[in-house]
Amino acid sequence: MFNSLVQTYKDKPAKLDKIFIEENFDYLPTVNELSTILSGNSAQVDLLFNNIDKAEDLLLIANRYEGTKRDTILSQIQKLSRALGYDEVNKEKRDAIFENPSQAGSLSILMMSLKLIYQRLM
Repeated sequence: MFNSLVQTYKDKPAKLDKIFIEENFDYLPTVNELSTILSGNSAQVDLLFNNIDKAEDLLLIANRYEGTKRDTILSQIQKLSRALGYDEVNKEKRDAIFENPSQAGSLSILMMSLKLIYQRLM
């Protein structure tokens, strides 16, 4: 498994660094499996590494949805998780997004609507 991950990310030192941080060791089998599934889509691989603590949820999503549907859901989750940030303050909100992937589209629309309303008020 380690060899596979090193070979996959040998040209991406930031990802290798993240893989081999001790606190991420528990996620390595899932990261290894997802790396195969998501290879070829750099945005989805970035989603994985920005949310490595959600690797198990991402694997469930990747196995539950296929093709365009999976790509759309993962893209929506990526936008939502970026908007929230990756700190502990928003951990519960990020948890809700990853636990309810079928709602990511609705949450994205709501977020954009709220952003437009806020901009109009300013």
